[in-house]
Amino acid sequence: MTNLHKTKSLPPTLQEFKITGLFGELAHTISFPPPVVNQASEPDILILVGRNGIGKTTILNMLSNLLVLNFAPFLHIPFTFCQLTFSNGDFLSVKSESQSSKLITFNDWQARFNVESTSSEFDKIEM
Repeated sequence: MTNLHKTKSLPPTLQEFKITGLFGELAHTISFPPPVVNQASEPDILILVGRNGIGKTTILNMLSNLLVLNFAPFLHIPFTFCQLTFSNGDFLSVKSESQSSKLITFNDWQARFNVESTSSEFDKIEM
């Protein structure tokens, strides 16, 4: 009889978040700690510290929206490029082509998120 050992692979985790041109001038890179495999129930903690106006809350909002694939809030954030990299090598990025157009990339797949506006209302959203 053969003894087969099944190895349980962990789901991908966040590895790194990069942003350039935040508020027109800031660039940040956040490296996430790798998970500890044999750790009972203690989660890893990452604390963002910085002076007011450096983008801490904006970055947390961007991360939250990236993870649920909600790209509309990115239309209201001044930035050039952001990328979220996962532990398995996958990445999700958003490039700001203009205030109303964002290029979204997931590995080899790309989509453009455009919003045409008249007055101050958004009339048409194209994906």
